[in-house]
Amino acid sequence: MKRVFISIITLICISSAMMAQDNEKFDKEYFEMLKKSGAIEAIDQLPSTMLEQLKQSMPNAPEGMVKEISDTLSASMKGLLTNKLLPYYKKNFTISEIREINKFYETPVGMKLSKMASNMSEVVPELTKDMIPVQEKIMAIVKKWMENKDAK
Repeated sequence: MKRVFISIITLICISSAMMAQDNEKFDKEYFEMLKKSGAIEAIDQLPSTMLEQLKQSMPNAPEGMVKEISDTLSASMKGLLTNKLLPYYKKNFTISEIREINKFYETPVGMKLSKMASNMSEVVPELTKDMIPVQEKIMAIVKKWMENKDAK
């Protein structure tokens, strides 16, 4: 009985070690895919674009507040890639499929798509300009609710 127990424990340990290696390989391939696809570069640009919008809508914002928002946005983007998207990709793709995607990004069409994603900074300012009226409406709603809350 003791030998069976030791054999089971050994098998569990070996299985866990193999799963950890597979996870590390998947994680590496996943981040490689994000890099090749241009997603990391695009996501890295997002906080600065959002900060520019903030500075335009609140030109007198204290520098400390702007830095805190910048740090929060950067950490949130990295957290999104690791804590939200990585499990989603693991659920929907095998490591072989991620490797195939990475091979695609090495083809001329894949590189073209990647370059386009990396150049989203050219499109984002136009998109964000279109969002300014929406942001103003949201700020008006927040202001209205805050004033109503203060009135109660």
